[in-house]
Amino acid sequence: MRTKANGIEVEYSITGSPERGAVRPGRWLVLIHGVGKDLHMWDSILPALSHRYRVLTYDLRGWGKSDKPPGPYSFQLWADDLYALLQALGIKRTALMGWSLGGYIIQQFMGQHADIVDAIVLADTTSYRPPEEGERQRQRAEQLEREGAKGMEEVAASQPERWWSEDFRKRNPEVVAKAREQLSRMDHMAFAATSRSISQIDFVETVKRVTCPTLILVGSHDMGTPVSAAEKIKGLIAGSQMHVIQGAQHDTISEQPEHIASLVLEFLGGAIAL
Repeated sequence: MRTKANGIEVEYSITGSPERGAVRPGRWLVLIHGVGKDLHMWDSILPALSHRYRVLTYDLRGWGKSDKPPGPYSFQLWADDLYALLQALGIKRTALMGWSLGGYIIQQFMGQHADIVDAIVLADTTSYRPPEEGERQRQRAEQLEREGAKGMEEVAASQPERWWSEDFRKRNPEVVAKAREQLSRMDHMAFAATSRSISQIDFVETVKRVTCPTLILVGSHDMGTPVSAAEKIKGLIAGSQMHVIQGAQHDTISEQPEHIASLVLEFLGGAIAL
């Protein structure tokens, strides 16, 4: 489905509608994907989550089937897109779950719209980007702007090794091959604009003000947003919960979907009253 939000066409999907028997049809959960993904990154955990909640997934500006206007992009812009999408769909309150880039967007969103958020789940994300990592993102943006499709081929070759453990890659070669094929076809300018935006991340002061129930998830072998980054977020948010997903790298959702879904449902069940 598509709708207009903040001046662009946004691709979205809603599961767990009352007709499908969701036990909490009035409770919303919005899932926000990360770099190199689209709304389908959540397919492995949607059946479990949508049995309990109405779940909204959508493609971010620049990704999937949503519009890809020229950059620059920013967390403020993505947060505004999210707020406009909620308004367009008549969603007045919701819980939010974001993976990687999606987690950054949630942190930005909480600085302005915390009053409509019931709970948040931050998966494999950070509240601060060290200068050296920021420089790596800027260099990738420059390479993509310079090399175009050739640059995306290099991203496609290396990204799966950052997302998934060696064990997962060996057991799921078809998943890796599909990811590489999809990455190679992605809009290189949108990827570059996103890389520039994530080169500068500092949500520390915003995160300190978060008061809603918060769950933090991180892979034990995550190289991009390591356990230490998750621990810093936990230290900033009073009463937050944190789980380390043993054996997983950056994409914990794909590596251990049943475990992730169980943790999220348990957390939301205690955080959101009927």
